Amino acid sequence: MFKALNRFIWRLTHSTIRIQGFRSEFVEAKGSWQHYYVAKGKGKLPPVVVIHGLSGDGTDLAQMFSPLRKHFSKVIIPELPGHGKSNPPANGMTSKAIFDTFANGLDQMIDEPAIVLGNSLGGLATIRFTNSRPEKVKGIVLYSPGGAKMTLRELLVFKSKFKNSNRAERKDFLNMLVTKAPWYRRVVENIVKERFLQPPVQELLSNVTPEVLLKPEEIASLQPPTLFIWGKADTLQGDQVNYFKKHLPAHTEILEPDDFAHCPFLDQPHACVRMAIEFATSLKMKENVG
Repeated sequence: MFKALNRFIWRLTHSTIRIQGFRSEFVEAKGSWQHYYVAKGKGKLPPVVVIHGLSGDGTDLAQMFSPLRKHFSKVIIPELPGHGKSNPPANGMTSKAIFDTFANGLDQMIDEPAIVLGNSLGGLATIRFTNSRPEKVKGIVLYSPGGAKMTLRELLVFKSKFKNSNRAERKDFLNMLVTKAPWYRRVVENIVKERFLQPPVQELLSNVTPEVLLKPEEIASLQPPTLFIWGKADTLQGDQVNYFKKHLPAHTEILEPDDFAHCPFLDQPHACVRMAIEFATSLKMKENVG
């Protein structure tokens, strides 16, 4: 029953996205087809790219689509390799293959410097894309980014949080992701469970080792203006925030909202959009003054 309901919800959300003026685009990247939701915006701010987290897909961001279109000149929503409609990388779900495929695909979608927003795994992708293609990025907003350096023991404890093998674990896990679980939370819990059971996601989790996590210099070398947002209610990644705070460049602005958990895109989409608009507007004003 839950699988059928999940599919129905996905189809309904996808239909809503199309009604909002977004189209699906596929590009071939490193031998793998990658999917994007794309729409021409109505605003004067630069293009914006929004990147979801582990096991998610573009439909998770549906509530952000229309507000972003009102203010930005173009909206690009990638689905990470092995997520949503994007195929896994041709070489498997390794950290390098995922990033190479993702970066090659996004290269084809960005035709002028963009504001890039990323949450969790999407935050990690944002950091690495920015460092490898600084000319394509005007500014970045990181919402609880993933990838903080951990020991093997710390990583194993972290991975254990993704088991979701029974109702109690699924309930606890959703509470780590959001502070405002919807009234239909049982359905959401089962959607989360199904997504983490997908073979590409399981393969990715099994391939994560301490060696592929972010090095201090990767964080410290970020060049564009950076807004770092880490909710005080984020219990999934816990004190990993301190790793980022220690290594982020001096030009970074840091916000720690009380009511943000690990995935604010899910339950605080309008607050996320507002922060992105304010950040992009401030950059545009500084450019105009300059």
